[in-house]
Amino acid sequence: MDPAEINLRIVPLRNVILHEDDDPARVTRIMAALQMDGVLRHPPIATEAFAESSREPCYIVLDGATRVTALRRLGYRDALVQVVDYASPQVSLNAWYHLLEGISGEGLLDQIRQIEGVQVQRMDAHHAESALAVRAILCTIALRDRSIWGIRAEGALSAQTEKLNRVVDLYRGYADLFRVVTTELDLLFDEYPNFCALVVFPSYSPSEVIHLALNNAKVPMGITRHLIGGRVLNVNLDLQMLASDDPLEKKNAWLKQWLSEKVHARKVRFYGEPIFVFED
Repeated sequence: MDPAEINLRIVPLRNVILHEDDDPARVTRIMAALQMDGVLRHPPIATEAFAESSREPCYIVLDGATRVTALRRLGYRDALVQVVDYASPQVSLNAWYHLLEGISGEGLLDQIRQIEGVQVQRMDAHHAESALAVRAILCTIALRDRSIWGIRAEGALSAQTEKLNRVVDLYRGYADLFRVVTTELDLLFDEYPNFCALVVFPSYSPSEVIHLALNNAKVPMGITRHLIGGRVLNVNLDLQMLASDDPLEKKNAWLKQWLSEKVHARKVRFYGEPIFVFED
């Protein structure tokens, strides 16, 4: 990938919309970090779209909902985003699953049964996987005893998404939650000895993500897993640039010049291989 393909843009925060809910605890932490550091290190990833009721483009955040929410709550006028083409082979969309510790799996199922319009049905692994693939169920839940339960609700995508949010709200903030990408229970039992439940979500399509965002609907936090080739990190943009009253044209002209200088000074590196990063 060539640095010339990097598309960084400063856009009005009012035109930045989310397709997923945010994590309030993480928003609080990022707000504190932004105030302390005074810079935006990693720009959110967004794709450009057009709502029928607006002549201005909007920017649907694929990754970075927490950063966008933090900027919005801190009162910034604009946001820096990396704009990507959702149809590009450099962008892929899969699903995260939620592994839960610290709650009762059976108790969670009992709570889900109390949600109006939601049914809980025991299933075998094969039928659960098939039903999830064709979106016949909202999600599946595997318990420590290896039983698998399908969570079902009728309705269109937005209605089903609202019910899925209600399911996730039952454990968000109450369970210890880990995002994982495997459904292999033996592996998970070894890695997470306090395993209580695994919530497996369907894989959304890009068109569904765009539809939900443009219709003011959001999927639960941490279930869409976007992999972005050429993701930009360590921009370290001074937040005063986002807060200033300068016209967007002036801000983006400065940004274009800044990026050009970085490229010509050979201060932009592309890492094509997947990596693991250990955090303190």
